[in-house]
Amino acid sequence: MTELHEELQCWLDCYGKEITLGAKVTVSKDFKYHADYDDDTFMVTSLSFDADGLNIGINGGGDNWDTEYDGFRINELAIAS
Repeated sequence: MTELHEELQCWLDCYGKEITLGAKVTVSKDFKYHADYDDDTFMVTSLSFDADGLNIGINGGGDNWDTEYDGFRINELAIAS
């Protein structure tokens, strides 16, 4: 069995499923620094790693796959209910 990166494992432990492309997320209540992302549901459109860890891209809402913002960190998002 392949071991998950610690940030991916943290998400799995918190939400009971892995973060994947197409996952529906919200901006965490603690990180509402972008007014455009308040109180809406977004889709994960990209996952990559950089020197700071997992970098998550999301769309502008709905089901389109166009990345609108690429730069969220794992602690800035929560799974949509």
